[in-house]
Amino acid sequence: MRKEYYFIAVLVLFAGVIFGFGSRVGLALQAAIRGGTPTPVAQQPTDLTASVGLARGEASLKVHVYSQYPLNLKNQLSIAAGYLDGISDGDISLSNGYLVGIVEKVFERSALVQTLFDKRFQAPVRIGASGADALLRGGNDPELTLIPAHTAISEGDEVYAAAAGMPYGAAIGSLRGLHDSGDKVFREASLSVPYNIGSMEELTIIPSSKQ
Repeated sequence: MRKEYYFIAVLVLFAGVIFGFGSRVGLALQAAIRGGTPTPVAQQPTDLTASVGLARGEASLKVHVYSQYPLNLKNQLSIAAGYLDGISDGDISLSNGYLVGIVEKVFERSALVQTLFDKRFQAPVRIGASGADALLRGGNDPELTLIPAHTAISEGDEVYAAAAGMPYGAAIGSLRGLHDSGDKVFREASLSVPYNIGSMEELTIIPSSKQ
């Protein structure tokens, strides 16, 4: 009878080693029984991009802006986040709620943002409570052009985003220096922004609404 108890105890201990959770010996024995090489749980690959950065379901991601001192370029900013952080071409960059530019080139852990101060930048916008249409043209001094002459707008009116792919209504800046264009059919103005693009240290990135 005592031998039978010993035999049962040995079987229970052996089963515990084989099927014990987290036991390296158990994993090895299971692999030997089934054939193949054991794969410890800790060594299984992890998809980091699914858990960090600007996943498509997240609202925004705060990123640092690389210094460009002493060049102080205004047309382009380099940010410390890339496609491994969920950044994509066309994503929107904001500073304190104001639209600064659009992500135009993405690398593994960095990206380039085309700002409103790039002469290639163009986007339809709207002005003030009347929602007057205008075309924003980037450059060292961004301009508001093709403003219909009959619209009710005035100095200091807010300029906001109205282009496809941008968050509609996002603040861009304010109107200043309103004047008639040469043909008298349209008016023009300069865009005033409430930030210093040359000293930008942080941006908020949000997904383009086209995605």
